[in-house]
Amino acid sequence: MTGAEIQKMILQHEELSISARQLHGNCYGIGVQHANGDYAGPVTLPENDQPLQFDSLDHVASFLAQIGVKSFQVVF
Repeated sequence: MTGAEIQKMILQHEELSISARQLHGNCYGIGVQHANGDYAGPVTLPENDQPLQFDSLDHVASFLAQIGVKSFQVVF
């Protein structure tokens, strides 16, 4: 799921649960889940479907704010 796809769903008022998870060291990934509990998958690059990885939670928060996500949870 790309950032543009998430943004589109938000604009359509779909309820999503966004979570950031530490992958290793200071590397974080973002997962998306629909309100009904179905896992939509990780946030990926549009050109190659590779999961995005962020160097810090600040970078995660900045990216999510840019696409219109108002809240997310951190999963340890």
